[in-house]
Amino acid sequence: MTLVLDGRPEVLVQRREKRGVTDRYEEQGLDFQRRLRNGFLTIAEVEPDRVKVLDAEGSVETVAQSVQKALAKLLQEAE
Repeated sequence: MTLVLDGRPEVLVQRREKRGVTDRYEEQGLDFQRRLRNGFLTIAEVEPDRVKVLDAEGSVETVAQSVQKALAKLLQEAE
C-alpha cells in the first residue's frame, strides 16, 4: 500500500514555512509541486486498491489518525 498525503501545495507550503522545513521538492516551486501532486493523484486513480489518498490539510492529529486507520485496515485485510 502507498499512502499519498494530499493537500494543495499553496496550503502545505505555508505549513512547512511555519515549521522551518524545506526540502528539494519545495525548492522546485509551486508549479513543480502541483505537477507532482497531479502525478500522484493520477497513480491513485489508476491503482485505487494499492494507493490511498489521505487529506493532509488537517491538523497533525487528524492526519495521524487517518494514517493509523489506513494502516489498521491494511493489517486487518492481511489477516
